[in-house]
Amino acid sequence: WADYGLEALGEIGILGDEADGIWQKQNDKPKPFGKFLKSLDSAREKAKQASKIPTKQGTLSGANGHIHDLIRIALLEGIGKAERIATSRHDNIDIAAASWAWLLAADRASGQEWHFDSDARNKAGAWVPATKELLGLGKQLLECDDLELEQLRKQWHECLNRLKKATGTV
Repeated sequence: WADYGLEALGEIGILGDEADGIWQKQNDKPKPFGKFLKSLDSAREKAKQASKIPTKQGTLSGANGHIHDLIRIALLEGIGKAERIATSRHDNIDIAAASWAWLLAADRASGQEWHFDSDARNKAGAWVPATKELLGLGKQLLECDDLELEQLRKQWHECLNRLKKATGTV
């Protein structure tokens, strides 16, 4: 699989980022091959959805990268998983503020205040509008047809730049 998996996926019409994601997942944590083949359709659909969002998870750093990753996780893997990550222990105040901003933007902050100190909550307040805008745009990207995709991707980058500016990374 490690040597010929990408080629095999290409033979059945799965190419590019979609193939890379499926290949990497099977390569990192292999399933029995019969089970893998049966789950290929759902894996392909998930990869297709993920490829609509133009920036990949883990590619951005700092607070805006954490917000971005929480948005991707919520949209592609479920809001519960993103919420668990957001309310887990934070390495620094910027990551805590980013998590709080995402929780507010996603309407998941109720009862979660105790996870965050007041400085992080205050800092996050300025980041919420851009976070909410990026989250809404992500939802639109996943629901759009191919005709709207390029325009929404352009808007995604513009919105991401506003988030970077709000968090002070640009």
